[in-house]
Amino acid sequence: MREWTLPWGTGNDLAGIPLAGAGLGGVDLKDVILSYADLRGCDLRGCDLTDAFLTGTDLREATLVNATLTRVNAGLCDLSGADLSGANADDAVFSRARLVGTRLSGASLRRVKFVAAELGDADFSDADLSDAVMVAARTAGTILDGARLEGTRHGSLRP
Repeated sequence: MREWTLPWGTGNDLAGIPLAGAGLGGVDLKDVILSYADLRGCDLRGCDLTDAFLTGTDLREATLVNATLTRVNAGLCDLSGADLSGANADDAVFSRARLVGTRLSGASLRRVKFVAAELGDADFSDADLSDAVMVAARTAGTILDGARLEGTRHGSLRP
């Protein structure tokens, strides 16, 4: 059973809803609760969230395998424990976002900006972080085995 959250049962609470294959590109999902939601695709492409606004969105433990998150604005978004394996999040912004324990293995994260993001225990194995920016990010326990880091810029990373 999931933890009770406010506003539970309202239009903002879509937690646990099966949204597999949904086309949510460009949609404003600011402050929407999507924790435990299934956003996998019906095929290998995954759910399309291109250009979506995920500011303050709760995506804890959500399934976003192979999802398209190109150019999303995910500032203050909580993706703790979410599965973004194989996702394409090129040019996304994760400013002050929580990605603690998030699975991003094999994800395409080219030119992504992780500014003051919490990346502790996140799994970036075999991910493409080419030209990504990591500034003031918390990285304790982050897994980068096999990750592509060409051109990645970082500053003041901390445990």
